[in-house]
Amino acid sequence: MTETIQTAMDRLMTTAAEPQDYIAEDGLLYCGSCNTPKEAFFPNGRMLFGRDRHPAECQCRQEAREKQEEEERARLHHENVRRLKLQGFTDWAMQHWTFENDHGQNPQMHLAQRYVDYWPEMRGKCGETGYLRNAG
Repeated sequence: MTETIQTAMDRLMTTAAEPQDYIAEDGLLYCGSCNTPKEAFFPNGRMLFGRDRHPAECQCRQEAREKQEEEERARLHHENVRRLKLQGFTDWAMQHWTFENDHGQNPQMHLAQRYVDYWPEMRGKCGETGYLRNAG
């Protein structure tokens, strides 16, 4: 069993080198694209499983991951908006209503737009419910 754990740790602690990557003077593996480290030393000269370094995220990989995470957050947000619209609007035509395509003839739309514009401030006062809390 110890051999299995050691094999798993070796895989986790090893950084895969791409053809353009290189070992710098400090002995760490660097990304050949962004020239930032793909490895880092453990602090205070410590060792873990016989190794003095661990994998690290180079700059271009970090940027790619952050972009992917942002795209996923946006996708989830749009999916949530779509789901809420389906729950809140029973008339199919209402699914596509936006402030941008409002013709300006309904005075209540101004109030709705104002509510949306001040939502972050109102959310702080109302919480998740959307209702003002009792100040007393």
